[in-house]
Amino acid sequence: MPQAHCCPPGVHIQAAVQARARFCPEPQAASTWQPEPWAQVSWENAQPTLAGSDDRTLALAHNGNIINSAEMLDRLTEMLDGDVSRAAGELGRGSTTDTAILSALLATGEGSVIDRAMRVLPTVRGAFCLTFMDENTLYAARDPHGVRPLSLGRLDRGWVVASETAALDIVGAS
Repeated sequence: MPQAHCCPPGVHIQAAVQARARFCPEPQAASTWQPEPWAQVSWENAQPTLAGSDDRTLALAHNGNIINSAEMLDRLTEMLDGDVSRAAGELGRGSTTDTAILSALLATGEGSVIDRAMRVLPTVRGAFCLTFMDENTLYAARDPHGVRPLSLGRLDRGWVVASETAALDIVGAS
């Protein structure tokens, strides 16, 4: 199924949080919440992942396989003086998915989101496309070989990024 990530002007990280909660609600109590028999819902693997600090927030969603997440985690551990619990977002709360590691790397360090992305993204290995955003801007990237598709479309109210062109047709993007 195509995945589309739409960010019209004025959409903030709070919208990503609300969307995540709507599509993957946390169970109220283990004894009262059960996934549908046909689906395995996992809050830990839900996207977008969120990372940030008191003065900035970053949300990231990705499609694909990142094959050097262990190296990325080592790099982040070194940046945090050996204490990954200080990492931004879900990594700091114990999640070690490749998405959580990449989110924390993009949210950690000096400079703007673009500066950090220009340092981090060339080091990511695998077949992937991803979107990430801060409070003001939606960014999209893919692996250097273009193994995972990344399509950009235009709407009257903004841009849309999708993993398949069929998703652009569904939302009426050109």
